[in-house]
This record gives sequence, structure tokens and C-alpha cells, in this order.
Amino acid sequence: MTSFPYRPGHCHKTYRLIVLRKHLHRRQGGQLLGEESRYFFYITNDSSQADDQLVRFYDQRADQENTIAQLKSGLPAFHAPTHCFLANWAYMVIAALAWNLKAWYGLLLEEPALQQQVLRMEFKQFLQRFIHFPCQLIRQGRYLIYRIVHFTWDTLTVMKIADWFNALAFPCVAASWGPGGEGPPTTATTVPTKGPGHHTHLLTPHLRRTLPLRPQR
Repeated sequence: MTSFPYRPGHCHKTYRLIVLRKHLHRRQGGQLLGEESRYFFYITNDSSQADDQLVRFYDQRADQENTIAQLKSGLPAFHAPTHCFLANWAYMVIAALAWNLKAWYGLLLEEPALQQQVLRMEFKQFLQRFIHFPCQLIRQGRYLIYRIVHFTWDTLTVMKIADWFNALAFPCVAASWGPGGEGPPTTATTVPTKGPGHHTHLLTPHLRRTLPLRPQR
């Protein structure tokens, strides 16, 4: 990496040009196919910061193009479903909030590798791995039970994050129950665990309320 003064042909001002060379190794099946060098150029009017600091700064800004591409195709946030300007604006805000919730979900993960993977994951892939679960719906008394049919490690990760949400305190939700603390019918999710007749349960949307869940045979 190096930098030097540079003035484009049609400019009257001299800028700073940073040149970064990367050595790339092309592999296939663990076999080295070849090596090549590629050059990346950064032009700036900042002459105070170091070369590596400026390169990291501009790389972070350039990464926002991937976010814009996801908002266009993954969600899509820029889709106009109605003829009303305010309705389309609300649709775009809701879609952007969904993207922010995906980022929040990734930041809550404990494993650094999985955290970075979720943060950079495409939204459609995130839906397939962590949102769209095959479930069996069972109505029993005042319960609506979602029995997860296919259990994976991604499902376990979702359960851990859900437990973290359940531990949060939401005064507005607690106040809506009334003095007796009674609420409408509760939704539960069962996941088979080790041992006969035992299930792990997740209660929504009342995050602060815990009710016993009878084992499913």
C-alpha cells in the first residue's frame, strides 16, 4: 500500500491517490490453480489520516451498496404496492425495520463467526434458516401450539434468542393485562427434547408471562 499526490487531467486541484495491491490465490478443490495481483485505487482530499485508516473507512462506506441492494431485491423495501404516497412510505419503513431486526438478531448471537455470518447474510436466506420453520398446528384448550417438525441448530439458536426476549421487561405489555394479570389465549411452541414426554416451550406474545405446557404425546 502506498499513496502519492495526483491531479486528474481536467482538475485544478491535487488530490491524494492511495494504491492497494492484493495478492490472490485461485484454488479449486484444495489445489492451487494460479496466483495474480490486483490493484485498488482510492482518491481522496484527506491528507491527515494514515493510508490503512482511509482504506478501512472507504471500504465500510462501500459496503452500504450491498445493503441498498438487499433493500431493493431482498425485502423489497423500494417496492410501491399502492398508489398512495404515505402508504408506500409506511411500507418502506416497515421493510427497513425488518432489515434492522435481522441485524439486531445477529448482534445478539454469542458465536462471533455465526454473528458475522448473519449480519452479512441475504434477507431471503435469513428467512429460510431462521424464520420459515415447518410446524404442526395443534389447538388444545386455550393454547395454540406450534410443534416444530424439523429441528436444527438454527432452531436452537432461535430459541435462545427468544428466551432472551422473554427475559426483557415491557411495561406496556404488562399494563395491558389489567390488575389480575389475565390476558387473552396464549400461543405456545413445543420442541421435542431428550426424554419421553418433555418439551421446551416458548410463549408469545406475552413475553413476561409463563404458563405450564402439557407434554404432547
